Amino acid sequence: MKIKHLESKPLSILLFIIMLLMFSTVYMTKTMFSSAMATIVEEGVMTKSQTGLISGAYWLVYGIFQVFGGFAADKYSPSKLIIIGISGAILTNVIIYLYPVYPVIMGAWMFNAAIQFGVWPSTFKIIFTELKEDFRATAIFWFPFSTSIGLAMSMLVASFVSNWLDNFMVSVISLYAVLIMWIAGYGLISRKMVKEGILKTHTSKTEHPTHVADLKFVLLKTGLLAIIIVSFFRTAVDNGIKMLTPVMLMESYDNIPAAIATRMSIILVVFAAIGVFITGFIRKKITTNEVKGSLCVLIPSIPVLIVTLFVGKLHYIIILACLSLTVSFTNGMFPLLGSFAAMRFNAYGRGGFVSGIVNATAAAGNIVASYVFARIAEFAPWSSVIFIWIIGIVISIILCISILSLWTRFINKNEAA
Repeated sequence: MKIKHLESKPLSILLFIIMLLMFSTVYMTKTMFSSAMATIVEEGVMTKSQTGLISGAYWLVYGIFQVFGGFAADKYSPSKLIIIGISGAILTNVIIYLYPVYPVIMGAWMFNAAIQFGVWPSTFKIIFTELKEDFRATAIFWFPFSTSIGLAMSMLVASFVSNWLDNFMVSVISLYAVLIMWIAGYGLISRKMVKEGILKTHTSKTEHPTHVADLKFVLLKTGLLAIIIVSFFRTAVDNGIKMLTPVMLMESYDNIPAAIATRMSIILVVFAAIGVFITGFIRKKITTNEVKGSLCVLIPSIPVLIVTLFVGKLHYIIILACLSLTVSFTNGMFPLLGSFAAMRFNAYGRGGFVSGIVNATAAAGNIVASYVFARIAEFAPWSSVIFIWIIGIVISIILCISILSLWTRFINKNEAA
């Protein structure tokens, strides 16, 4: 397949802005259930575990289909895969709004997860290959803000709508607007792209003689497998904090209703965005090694998270501040593992696959964040959930240390070739 790319930086910036708006809206609609959880629980519509089960089922299906999405993004038109995903999401939200019965909601939300199989890997495929080459690293740095923007939008909608079902009508309207924007914007900009040959790798013939690296090399000989596991734990902790903090505050402190707890928790999204700047500083001033950069934010997150074990005993402002600082570290890892690390495999013909597989395991982390942690909180104190978060961070640190030399050799060879 021929690779197209832009040679104009202004057009690359415009396309990036369109992608940022598109994925922010898509992410907003993905997190509607988790953002509305406190309100749904307070109104007695569903329990924490029931709401979490819907979100967990979504991320289970989403993670499985992300693997196929990674392969599809490397083979088919990324733009068409994005259109399919957004169109399916619109249909899903309409069904839920019209038929708010638990089995229907569960089935529709699982379909939503499946139909979005290509949105994430296709978006990064466009960044990796279709933007102007000297703008791609900048785009990768800024793109993770789309998840923070989307989550903030989701929380704001959930805290202001009069009925929890209105979340899904807002999603329908937003997704429809974005679909029109994407079809028109990408269609016009893509006409200015020039074609080039298939991307060639610069790997040794003994390791992978074809232009597409074999999966054994990609997973086992680079340290990627451990990075995938770290991505799982990072996401479980990061989104566990973001999803459950409103409920935690509502249940641990008197006189904090669900709407107020949800609005207060938007500060988590602000700090999550700040975390991207932290890792951006680390990449610029300390190291461009993604594993080393991850260690720089994982290690200081431990003492901060330990303080939150005293939730309900310390003032809620202290707890919220520590949780916010923690997500600044964990979310800061997102561009390192999900973007920059994945981009290193683009020259091996596996950029879409790696972004898809990393996102798939991150989705598995979301299953734990949305359902398992919520389920534990049903019968155990919140400090037990926080203790599990700490264990996840410790495991991630151990894994990063174990593959540091392997990943360093891989990126040194990649840069030298």
